[in-house]
Amino acid sequence: MITDKILENMANDAILLCFEIDDNLYQKLVGRINDPRIKLVKDGAENLGKYLAKNNLAEVDCIISGLPLVSLPKKKSAQIITQIIKYLKRGGKYIQFQYSLTSFNKFKKLFSNLRVRFTLLNIPPAFIYACKK
Repeated sequence: MITDKILENMANDAILLCFEIDDNLYQKLVGRINDPRIKLVKDGAENLGKYLAKNNLAEVDCIISGLPLVSLPKKKSAQIITQIIKYLKRGGKYIQFQYSLTSFNKFKKLFSNLRVRFTLLNIPPAFIYACKK
């Protein structure tokens, strides 16, 4: 699971806010992951700022997302992108898994550096946008 890999590579003093809106997936995470660095949030990523404030954080170093931005309602997708831009620190990284290149032009405008890779290891295969603010 990607959350496990993130935790394996995090510093001991880092915090991982993990957002999940699906109750079943949230409960599975609660029952499976026992790491003091992770804060499981049963809410949408459009509320990132609220949970950063609760954890006394003003900005983040990295955001990793598998959200289907293209298939979400446009308003919700825009809210999430706004939160990412607002709270990602200068020089911070944003990694987004997507199944199309639909977001390429949008991300190209928003980030100073953008790389896109394709991976067959994901099922289904996916594009990985690596952005830097």
